[in-house]
Amino acid sequence: MGIRTRPTIGWHSPQQWPPQHRDPGIWTWLTDPESLTRKLRQQAGDRLSLLLFEERRTALTPEEILFLESPGEKWGLRREVGFFSSSDLWVFSSTLVPDETLRQEPWLAELGETPLGDRVFGEGLGARVRLEIAQVGAGWAFYEAARPHLGTAPPPSFWARRSLIRVAGRLLLVQDGFIGETGPWRAQKDTAT
Repeated sequence: MGIRTRPTIGWHSPQQWPPQHRDPGIWTWLTDPESLTRKLRQQAGDRLSLLLFEERRTALTPEEILFLESPGEKWGLRREVGFFSSSDLWVFSSTLVPDETLRQEPWLAELGETPLGDRVFGEGLGARVRLEIAQVGAGWAFYEAARPHLGTAPPPSFWARRSLIRVAGRLLLVQDGFIGETGPWRAQKDTAT
């Protein structure tokens, strides 16, 4: 049996998730349209750091083309980063910038270890325009991208969101995986139960 690259349930908008399937601790994190970077910084303070795992030119998958609503786009820049609090990985993020967006906004290829949220939300350059949520596990493309960074005992699944961010009229795709067992959403879940 090969790797399943499409989810069996699929990504869903927050409104499509039945209340009984919503994790109370993490739900506000998944659905917040504002800057994830800012929210993480509020929780971790000076302990928050970003590590650039990889940046590469890549072909867009049919699912990415569909989500981006860009049938003419075939290539883009993929940037994968981790947000850490001290040495704990809290969030794995993957940003896909289609070539057309990159031509119009070349600064997106020059972020290095600067969080995307600092530029997009901090400088008012863009906004989140579409959001979907899933619980991903082994076999899902996003989980498999994160797996090398999950340590020797990776979780069987984690909550993730993918969103379209509009920057100067152009779209980019951002996926965030909420991984850390020590993440602030865990403490919120403990107080909610």
